Amino acid sequence: ILSERSPDMLIAVLAVLKAGGAYLPLDPAYPKERLSYMLKDSGASLLLTQPGCSAPNFSGEMLEVDMTSLAGEKAENHEFTPADGGSLAYVIYTSGSTGQPKGVAVEHRQAVSFLTGMQHQFPLSEDDIVMVKTSFSFDASVWQLFWWALSGASAYLLPPGWEKDSALIVKAIHQEKVTTAHFIPAML
Repeated sequence: ILSERSPDMLIAVLAVLKAGGAYLPLDPAYPKERLSYMLKDSGASLLLTQPGCSAPNFSGEMLEVDMTSLAGEKAENHEFTPADGGSLAYVIYTSGSTGQPKGVAVEHRQAVSFLTGMQHQFPLSEDDIVMVKTSFSFDASVWQLFWWALSGASAYLLPPGWEKDSALIVKAIHQEKVTTAHFIPAML
């Protein structure tokens, strides 16, 4: 999935998982060579892109995901085969700081164990709002993408670029009544 943080991105992630697939998060800010490498190395056969994202060299099928174009379409809840704990949920790549980026495959049981541990340690309720601000190409994004849904809480997707401006983050926290957010110490 090649996308900036947006409702379309979140819907694409959930759709891939519901369809029984595993997602590979691709940040459009990455150099094209890195994106092409990750797509080839992962063996991806389908690339979901956000409108306006420049797709890298890719030999598989590409599909642009734009939820506004689906307005008025008939909503159906298609049948799917549930994943088991050993099924692949996502592949995330390391930074490549020690050489070539390496793909890390994460199974559903690992992600669910992490998320249920978070919920046990720091319980969210339906009154909570989780700020989704981390690029989904970083492992810290996983709890932001899914934890809220496990507890019936809500998610607020910080607009792209706002994560670099502390004043905009503070503004969003106040305006959107965010109760849960993640920061590295320097940003906090």
